[in-house]
Amino acid sequence: MSWCVYKHTSPSGKVYIVISSNINSRWSRSGFRYTTYNSIFTRAIEKYGWNNIKHEVLFTNLDEDTAKR
Repeated sequence: MSWCVYKHTSPSGKVYIVISSNINSRWSRSGFRYTTYNSIFTRAIEKYGWNNIKHEVLFTNLDEDTAKR
């Protein structure tokens, strides 16, 4: 399984670094899946809106251990 590391930056400048083996699932429906796993980032999504948060893929095709480091 291939993992990726990505970064979300809110308009306030706060950065959220995340890893996932399925980025399409995590980013689907305007960040809806974050509501289950990350209440702090969920509040940023609610405050600024998903489309006002900058989303960047930093690394792709990593094994899980490398992604976690």
